[in-house]
Amino acid sequence: METKLKKILQDKDMTQSDLCALLRGKGCDITESSMSRIVNGLQDLMVYNTLHPICLALKVTPKEVVEGKWTTALEKEFKEKETTEKNNQ
Repeated sequence: METKLKKILQDKDMTQSDLCALLRGKGCDITESSMSRIVNGLQDLMVYNTLHPICLALKVTPKEVVEGKWTTALEKEFKEKETTEKNNQ
């Protein structure tokens, strides 16, 4: 799956290692090799537990990270889960 993460990281002057460290600091256990596969489109990013922390860390929406017909549905799910998480805090 093609992502826009490489461009987003460049725009934010961040490396994949920087993003991994940021995510680990927020409790997301992701390896640098997994991040490399995600950034290079070799690993599926559809898992909410991976996409959600990446979007929060980079302050972007799922639609800004990935392309495809399903992004509208994913964005809706993302917002619903985010609202549920906020209500549970």
